[in-house]
Amino acid sequence: MKTKKLLISLLVLVVAGLCTWYFLANYKRVSHDRDLPMQGEARYNPLYALKLSLRAMGQKADSHALVDLKSMQLKSGDTLLLYSAPSGLSESQLDELIEWIEGGGHLILRSPGETFLDDDVTLYTKLGVSSGDSDEECLSYMPLNEKKPDVLCGERFFVEDLEWYSWLHGDEQHGYSLGRMTWGDGTVTIASNLEFLANEHLKENGARQLGYQLLANSIGKGRFHLVYSTDMEPFWLLLLKHGWSLLVPLFILLAAWLIYRSQRFGPLQASPNQDRRALLEHISATGEYMFHRHLAHELHLAVLALFNSKLRRRDPLTAALSGEAQIQALAERTKMDPQKIRQALKPGTLSQKENFFHSVATLIQLRNQL
Repeated sequence: MKTKKLLISLLVLVVAGLCTWYFLANYKRVSHDRDLPMQGEARYNPLYALKLSLRAMGQKADSHALVDLKSMQLKSGDTLLLYSAPSGLSESQLDELIEWIEGGGHLILRSPGETFLDDDVTLYTKLGVSSGDSDEECLSYMPLNEKKPDVLCGERFFVEDLEWYSWLHGDEQHGYSLGRMTWGDGTVTIASNLEFLANEHLKENGARQLGYQLLANSIGKGRFHLVYSTDMEPFWLLLLKHGWSLLVPLFILLAAWLIYRSQRFGPLQASPNQDRRALLEHISATGEYMFHRHLAHELHLAVLALFNSKLRRRDPLTAALSGEAQIQALAERTKMDPQKIRQALKPGTLSQKENFFHSVATLIQLRNQL
């Protein structure tokens, strides 16, 4: 028994050893890099990676959604990077920016493009920069330690005075892709496009080197202010542009629900019940019962008695008359047809429903006119 257990244990160890040897001989650990979707600030801030890179280099860098000069408190030696073309700046803000540049600030912005008209007073008009052709053109440059050149594509710009610029890439005929001007004690750097500084492009070697060339003269001098949304549109316009895919189905659902529930529309409270004349209803029901039981003669006599009673009170002389004399007197008094009065007083047979109703109606009319 012990020998059998020992053999089974040895067999299990041999199988386990063979499986381990086969796995180690045919498989090896391999790592794979996967780009995960951006989270947090990186989802809405395209300059988030640039901010972290500057901080890793020991620089002070902050991100801003809009140009707020009061909160930024720009100082001499600081760098202001406007990722998108600035719009909506007031005249006082433009003057404040120009004064800051003259005092030693460094401004980095993209070319104006065709979104700014020549007659608008903008930061570009104050700097003497105008838009070039709408066709996108590319500037080719060779990064270090790379075998093929990289390109910077975007709308080129024109300048008023070449003497203001320490360097420019391009020509006067077709416009410029990159340039840096001296303005007082500060500098202004203009690029046809700044997308190479965005999060998804900054991981490329060529984009990193070009970005470093634009920011190198500001490193160690002051704080970096990175503005990533200088031309943010109003909320209602963003909702119309990007929220329609949600608003339209919601509107259709609301309209369908209103149509479905429209059959239930009505007053919030039920209409109050009208006052019911219970006594008259009982009298009417009693009269119908007697008529159907062939007691129309008794009903006629009751109405005739009410008429004679009122006639004796109102006109005793006419009440004292009888026969045709009374009929003629009633006709003169009430202006009614003597034949109708005669039929009402002496209807004959009352088995016919129409004859009964006419006789009773005439007696009631005579009684009301007394």
